[in-house]
Amino acid sequence: MSLKYAIAGTKRQEAQEKLQRVTSLMEEYLEPLARPLDAYVDKRLVRTFSS
Repeated sequence: MSLKYAIAGTKRQEAQEKLQRVTSLMEEYLEPLARPLDAYVDKRLVRTFSS
């Protein structure tokens, strides 16, 4: 039984790592768009857009 839960924990950890990687790639991709928005639009809206 404990082996079953260890596998689920490993899959959950892998999914979390993939999610973090995708999030960082999205932030990197959208950063050039967020900079000009930050100059013209309320910063709170820009933060919401990038969150």
